[in-house]
Amino acid sequence: MIDLEKERETFKQKMLNEHYEYLDKDEQFEKNKHGEFSWIGTNSDFDIWQMCAEEKQAEINDLKQQIAELHASRASWVEYSQKVESGEFVLVPKEPAKEMFRVFYDAFNLANKGNTAQNFKVAYKAMIEAVEKDHE
Repeated sequence: MIDLEKERETFKQKMLNEHYEYLDKDEQFEKNKHGEFSWIGTNSDFDIWQMCAEEKQAEINDLKQQIAELHASRASWVEYSQKVESGEFVLVPKEPAKEMFRVFYDAFNLANKGNTAQNFKVAYKAMIEAVEKDHE
């Protein structure tokens, strides 16, 4: 984060350096509590600068958030692609072929695991194995 006090002092010094020719004109400069001359417009100009800095900091924070989200998305994609390459995932058609239905149906009926969910798991695994065999 930006050190605003340091920035204010840098800003004041820059303004004093740029407007040095006005030092003799009382309407442009006044003594501050430390007895130093300061350009009168410095505080209001710095306030404007500070508002801009805060807006830019908010923009930076937003961009950091977007980068974090993209990184998380990329990490998820990398993890997914590693699963695909490892064989944990297989590619199956949107519409199962007749052979896939036949394998599923036969495996489901032979499973006899006691409940439909378990029979379905057995049948699904058999169907996937049949697809893998077709693509070897």
